[in-house]
This record gives sequence, C-alpha cells and structure tokens, in this order.
Amino acid sequence: MIAGVVVVAVIALLGVLAVVAKSVGGGKEKTVSDEQRAANAITAEWSTEFDVVCKDGSVGNAGAYTQPYKFAAFFQGLQDGSWYQVADQRSEEISEINVVACLTRKSDTEVKSGQCESTSWDKPITIDHYAVQYDIDLREARTGKYISNLGTVNGPAGECPSIAFFDWVPDKLYGEPDGEAVAEKLADFAG
Repeated sequence: MIAGVVVVAVIALLGVLAVVAKSVGGGKEKTVSDEQRAANAITAEWSTEFDVVCKDGSVGNAGAYTQPYKFAAFFQGLQDGSWYQVADQRSEEISEINVVACLTRKSDTEVKSGQCESTSWDKPITIDHYAVQYDIDLREARTGKYISNLGTVNGPAGECPSIAFFDWVPDKLYGEPDGEAVAEKLADFAG
C-alpha cells in the first residue's frame, strides 16, 4: 500500500516538474532577454531582414525609437520561425524603420473556410484553408524591446495562396492578415 502511494506521489511530482520545465524553457512561447536580443543583432540591408525582431534579435542599424514611427510589419508563416512581410507596411529607408509589428496567429480563432488543391507534387493534394485572427505586438527595431499590443486583425481565407514554390506540403493554410486593418492599427498607434 505504501509503495503504491509513493509511486503515485513520484508520478505526480514528475508531472509537475515537466510542466514547470516546459513553462520555463521549452514551451511554445519562448522569452528572449534584452541581452540575447542584443547578442543576436544584425545589420540589415533589406527591410525583409527586420523579421529577426519577431524571432529573437534586433537590427543594429535601425532608427531610434522616437516619432515619427516608421514600421516594418510581419506575420507568422507556416513553418516554425518563418515570418512574411505584410504588404505596404514598411519604410523604404532601412535607417528610418524604428518599430516592428509582429502578427502572430491566434490558434483559438481558426475557422475552416474551405480547401485548396494543388498538383505541384507527384500527386494532387488538398489542404484545409482557415480564416484566423492575428495578434499585433509592437517591438523596437533597434533593441527588440516590447512596446505594446495593438489587439487583433482578421486573416480571412479568401483565395488560395500559391503553394507551388513550397518544398514541403503544409498541414494547413491560413488567410493572410488584412493589410488595410493592419495599416489602420499602425496609424492609430503613430497618432
């Protein structure tokens, strides 16, 4: 009887430790310190390189965080660590960009809206297409420091995206964020 209680207690303790370990270092959302972001700083040549701010870095040649705000905006891609630029949400001058908007999918908002078909691989495939909402977090481009959350925008599942250039078959496809809604949120922030 005592051995059974000890086994249950050990299993419970291991379960608690696993949850704590996941939340501290191995969970889906990882926390990156300011020192780590500084160590991962890059010198950008293109506005597309500002996606490093949505990952774990910063951009050393970005503008200082002050008005007027110049944005680069990225939304979460299909593969881990991939980010894509939101259309028409960037400054042309690298040294002027001082704020990065990172749009992450809210998984609890996924709504299956249809399917997309492709014959780009050896056999025809069908992939589920989802409308989803994106959360907008702003970060300083030069340091990567968190600024603010601007709420959500919709990512409607309109036309199927071109998947011919993928070298892998995704499990799901998501609607891209509404560019006009993103622009409105950024304009409201900029004042």
